[in-house]
Amino acid sequence: MLSTKNLLIKTLSRKLEGKYIGPLRVRKIIGLQAYRLWLLLSYSIHNVFYVSLLKLYYYRLGTSDEDPPMLEIDNEEVWEVDAILSKRKHKGQLQYLIR
Repeated sequence: MLSTKNLLIKTLSRKLEGKYIGPLRVRKIIGLQAYRLWLLLSYSIHNVFYVSLLKLYYYRLGTSDEDPPMLEIDNEEVWEVDAILSKRKHKGQLQYLIR
């Protein structure tokens, strides 16, 4: 992903535009601090960027608009938990991030 911090992108509001564009593929690694990217011709900018302007893109598997399957036990709706990813304490109550 490429940072839009120094790019001139025509949008209605700078506040509402994304912080990164992409995902973009790396064309060539130039030294330790620069990367040449595959860009669309519509960008019309140089395709070599400093490493601090780039961010690694993580593809999320299984992201969909469908809800996970729901179980019904004793006439009560219960969601099936695959894994507990994280936990935190918020306002004295323990909260879990689940998948």
